[in-house]
Amino acid sequence: MHPVPPVRDILDRSLRTSWIVAVALAATLAPARPRDAAAILAGQLIAFLHFIFLRKIVKLFTESRASGRGRSALPLLITAKVTLVYGGLLALLAWGRMGYAPLCIGFALPFLVLFLKSILLAFGAGPASLTRRGKRGTLGSLGNAGLTALLLVSLAAIVAAPAIARAQGHGAAPTEHTAPRHGRTPRAGRPSFRTGS
Repeated sequence: MHPVPPVRDILDRSLRTSWIVAVALAATLAPARPRDAAAILAGQLIAFLHFIFLRKIVKLFTESRASGRGRSALPLLITAKVTLVYGGLLALLAWGRMGYAPLCIGFALPFLVLFLKSILLAFGAGPASLTRRGKRGTLGSLGNAGLTALLLVSLAAIVAAPAIARAQGHGAAPTEHTAPRHGRTPRAGRPSFRTGS
């Protein structure tokens, strides 16, 4: 009989993995775009604080319903979470020195890792697997395959980081179609179709 791993262990491992991915992405972007690297780490930190506060709030809420203790600390913890997490996110967005897309990518990393971890648990070989309810023993290698898939997704994110940075330029150079034309001056490089008399 295999014991089901506790939720705290799953959350801790997922947060640790998201930190590894965030640091790898930031290290990839740091030489060319240090602000985007800092934005990814800032988004990761805010999401990390969100999950830490959420775990403590759920624990206090369930303990206060069972034993009646901890009710006074619950409003204080919720206020601290709203101030630090949502206030910090709004302050970073209002500051304007960090890119919106890298900040959102950093904030979404823990959610993505938790989603992938839940997929691994649902289709892996563990006791919480949905596949164990059907055929037993035939899908035992899905746990290792899922871990390999998670590593491949992380590697793809690291490889795609420079392309994301190039796509999110700070403003494109004006082209022939977007540049305003004052007067009827002929454009350079275009042949003239007027014929001389």
